[in-house]
Amino acid sequence: MKLLSLSLFSLFIAPHVHAASVQNYVLVSGEVSYLAEHSFHETHGVSKSVKGKGTCKEHVCEFLVAVPVKSFDSQNGNRDAHMVEVTKGAEFPLVTVRLNVTTEPRPQAADLKPTVTFAGITGPMKIETIEVKESPESISVKTSGSFRLKDFSIPAPSLLGVAVKDVVRIDTDLVWKLEGGK
Repeated sequence: MKLLSLSLFSLFIAPHVHAASVQNYVLVSGEVSYLAEHSFHETHGVSKSVKGKGTCKEHVCEFLVAVPVKSFDSQNGNRDAHMVEVTKGAEFPLVTVRLNVTTEPRPQAADLKPTVTFAGITGPMKIETIEVKESPESISVKTSGSFRLKDFSIPAPSLLGVAVKDVVRIDTDLVWKLEGGK
């Protein structure tokens, strides 16, 4: 469950991409969180161990974000250890999100179709909202989205015989910087 999402993606680098030039971006800070809902409670986990890179050329950008499965913290060590076990975190230690996007016209949240590789399976993630703030030094991107556990063949953990909901919410808060920039 502790997935990340990571949605990342800041593609709204569009105004900064010039034809025939290659621009490389690096993720300088970030946070990915998940929310899993159960009839009796909600579980919220956060990871700040987020790495990422992006390349844009001629209005086409490719982004990659990776988060170690074991880096999510739900404030319950037993639950976190179980999550790593259920999601095959020992065998597949990273959750990655890839996004390829054309930056013109400027994409909207509904246009973003990232792929997530989690528990050894690549599947879809839905981006529902995206907020982009630009400064001369960086681009800050916040997203909210979701994925389904069954898309990654992850059995929904249960408590008292009741499984968590299949849809897990993922939020990201990522700051990208142009390599070689200020």
